[in-house]
Order: sequence, then structure tokens, then C-alpha cells
Amino acid sequence: MKISSLILCCGLCLAVLADGCFISVNAADRGAKPARGQIQRHEQKVIDRISERAIERAKQRQLNRLSESVNANNQLMQHMKKLQDGKQLSAKHQHELAVLSKQHKIKIIQHQNQPTFIRMNEIFVQNASVESKTKMSSLGLIILETINMTSLPNPLEKYKVPADLDVESVVSQLRSGDPSGRYDFNFIYFSSGVTSESNANKDASVSQTSKSGFSIGMIDTGVDASHPSLKNVQTYQLNFGRGAEIKVRNHGTAIASLLAQEGANRIWVADIFSGDGGFSDSEAILKALGWLVRSEVGTINMSLTGPDDPLMKVVVESINQKGHVIVAAVGNLGPKGQPQYPAAYEDVIAVTAIDSNNKIYESANQGDYVDVAALGVDIIAASTQGTQTYSGTSFACPIVAANLAKVMTRPEKAIATDAKQLLFSQLTDLGAKGIDPTFGRGALLTH
Repeated sequence: MKISSLILCCGLCLAVLADGCFISVNAADRGAKPARGQIQRHEQKVIDRISERAIERAKQRQLNRLSESVNANNQLMQHMKKLQDGKQLSAKHQHELAVLSKQHKIKIIQHQNQPTFIRMNEIFVQNASVESKTKMSSLGLIILETINMTSLPNPLEKYKVPADLDVESVVSQLRSGDPSGRYDFNFIYFSSGVTSESNANKDASVSQTSKSGFSIGMIDTGVDASHPSLKNVQTYQLNFGRGAEIKVRNHGTAIASLLAQEGANRIWVADIFSGDGGFSDSEAILKALGWLVRSEVGTINMSLTGPDDPLMKVVVESINQKGHVIVAAVGNLGPKGQPQYPAAYEDVIAVTAIDSNNKIYESANQGDYVDVAALGVDIIAASTQGTQTYSGTSFACPIVAANLAKVMTRPEKAIATDAKQLLFSQLTDLGAKGIDPTFGRGALLTH
């Protein structure tokens, strides 16, 4: 036997054994030389099986990374809730927070007397004076990007702050030296809901609707557009997050399926959570809002929460003036949780969650900024694995947003005003009589 043939046979045997299978040879054939076609067929089978195993392993690695990303998001939110409640983190959680902060280049600052996450080495600058530009250059700040938005009168510049400088100190210096300029942090934002992983159902489907179609925008995670619940929906997705491409996640897929269930047949999806951490930032949201405004989407669903960002406030106010309606989750930090944004901004429709018995979701934020309550507890919606059970103010938002979008045929101030008035006229008063900090103006009952 030639050496090359020996190597081929040995390699084939090793590959077959490594793959956990074997070739059965009849007694009469022992010692007979295998036909070339038989060898080739066995080779192809081994290659196919190895390829299948490789694909399965790649899928599992992807799912593991997705789980890690979601966990990072959830862990940071849990730590933030404890800190905002004035609780001390255990040594274990302090270490965990330090690791996550270093890994994702974020830090905690005191913003409006509350602990808040920001990007560690980035700031936004607008209308900087010549002297301030010189100061930034001397400090080693490097401009990363110029962002033009129709909602802002002047371009917004993003700068990188050197790692050896404290970003808070830099912003403080620039603000004091140039009061007419704008110097802001890049704040961190989170999705606002809880998934019950134990109730995943690969075979179940979300009920379809025969309601008339409408267009709507959502700023969330990537959506599994191939999900059965979205088979009659046109989805237009664009990535604004830190990831290289759109990342399909349960949260966005669930929100899209709930919008579809209410009758949406065209959904603009801005994925702002594509980064490895599973969280987002001011930059991504601002760019996503700009895209949806340019796309002339009348109603925008934002099932996410974060701090009071002065720059975000300016943009949201401008968008409202242009006739768009923004619907946002009030947050899941509990009755004593600090106000969450953009829900707490004026003219944004702030949505809280109730269960099927019209009881308030126990983790829902409360306050005078709450506008509307809707079903958002133990609801079944789409997931990347079929369907799952979800709870949170995130999942109440689509019901309210859809109600508005059916009227908001285009972004126009008068139409937006009429849509809001129509929504408020359909509410059922719950809790204390009149507007209250738990249910707001009342509940949009669909159950």
C-alpha cells in the first residue's frame, strides 16, 4: 500500500471513530479491498456529519453568547436598582459590577443625585467655543464622529476621552470654561421587561389578528422577522447598536409580535441593543430616533428605560413638535423607583403594566408621570424559541402604541393631539378616582 493511501485510510478511520460511528463490514468481505466508490461515500458521510456537528456547536455558542449578553443587561439593572434604593452591594456583587464595568467600559456616576451608568471614555459636544476646542485638544480628546440630526439645530460631535482621564472631571472643566456650549455624557439604557425562561415553548404560536393594518416604529432589540407571528408583517430593520450586525433577541421579537397581534403590518425596527452587553446608550437612541423621523413613522414604541438625559430631552421635545407620538415604558424598579426616561418626559405617553385582574404589576415604577396602564403581566408573546411568558412594563407598551398608531396615519401635530385624546377617552379608571400615580389616567382594557 502506498504511504498516501495509508494516511488516507488512517485519517478516515480516525475521523469516523472521532465522530462516534463505525463502518460495518460483513465476514465475507473481510480482507477484501473496499471499492473506491465505497470509500468516497464513507468520506462524504463523515464530512457531512462533522459539518452538522460544527453547525450545531456554532448555534450553541451563539445561544450561549446571547445568554451572556442578556445576563449582563439583567445583572447591571439589578445592581442599579439596589443602588438607587440606597442598598449596599455585597462583596460578591461589587466584584461582579467591577468586572462588568471594566469589560464593557462603563462606569457609575452621580447624576441628579442618583447613581447612573455612562460610557467610560465618551462625551458629546455641541456648539463648543474655539477656546474649548483648544482645551479638548490639549487634554488629548479625539473626535470620533459628527452626528447630524434634523431634531438638533447644530451637529453633535462625539469625542473619545483618554483612558487616564476621568470623564466626569473633563465634562466639569469644559462646562465651567464654556457655559454656552453643550457637554454631555453618553448614558446607558436598558430594555424594560422580564422573560420567564422556564415557559419557553418551541411549538406554540402567537395568535394572529384580522384587524386592519397600520405602520409603527419601535426602538428595541433585533427582531426574528421569520417568526410565524410576523408572517404577515413587513419589517424594516436597521442596526444602531455597538454590535457588528443586528442581533435577534427575545425582547424585540416579543414586542414586534404584540404589535402584530394588534394589527401592525409594517414595523420599522431600530436595533439599539446589538452590542455584547445587551444594553444600549444615548447615541444609539438618538440615531434611531433620527431614522424613524426621516422614515415619517408616526408612532414610536420605546420599551426601554434610562436616566434623564438633557440631550435626549431636547430631541424628544423636537420630535413631539414635529407631530410624532412616543410611547415608553415607565420602568420596573418598583413603586419607589426613580422616574425613568424617556417615559417621564412631558408629552411622552408613559405606560405601566397590569395583570388580567387589573392589578398593578408589583415591579412597576409609580409617579405623576404615569399616563396609561395596559396588560403586561404573564402574557404570551413570540421568542426566538417559539413563544414565552413575559412580564413587565415593556410588554404593556405595544397595546397602547398600536392604539395610537391606528389613528396616526402620518406624523402631524393635529393628528397626534386627536390620537391622544381618543386614547384617553377609551380608558377605564382604576385605583384612586381620577389621575393617580399608579394607573395614571386609567387602563386600556383589552382582556
